[in-house]
Amino acid sequence: MTARSNAGDKVKLVTTIFLFALLVATLRAPAQTNDSPKILFLELQLRTNSVSLVRAAVRPGVLKPRPPVSASSAIYFDLVSKDGQVLWQGSTEDPRSRVIEYEDPPRSGKLRRKTARFDETGFSVRLPSLANAQRVEFYEWEKSGNTQPDRRRIIGIIPLPAN
Repeated sequence: MTARSNAGDKVKLVTTIFLFALLVATLRAPAQTNDSPKILFLELQLRTNSVSLVRAAVRPGVLKPRPPVSASSAIYFDLVSKDGQVLWQGSTEDPRSRVIEYEDPPRSGKLRRKTARFDETGFSVRLPSLANAQRVEFYEWEKSGNTQPDRRRIIGIIPLPAN
């Protein structure tokens, strides 16, 4: 009888220790708050060198780093605070230029590549959703000549919607 009661006491003790450890772990775990990272998705329209907002959405998540784009065919954007401080920078391939592959002559199995340029197109960008961000500035770098530095040419300033 004593062997069984000792075994029962040990099970109760182990169970009590396990439940106590679980309670401590739960209390020490960070509480879920609304401060979890979020991504701002912007759907944009590019017409005659000007950017306009079509739709914006904020979703939970962490923004993954993107590979660098070619400087000669890029649109750059800065996430800017109310006081003009750049909070985050990004770039994307110029959506006005697309490489098109086609078979030439037809049914020959030989592919040709051609770069097509569009005056009007849609594109999207992902940005971190930062509380103090007020706007996104889109720009391109223009070649100014051999002796002059390149110039930043603004193609759109998009005020961010309130979260």
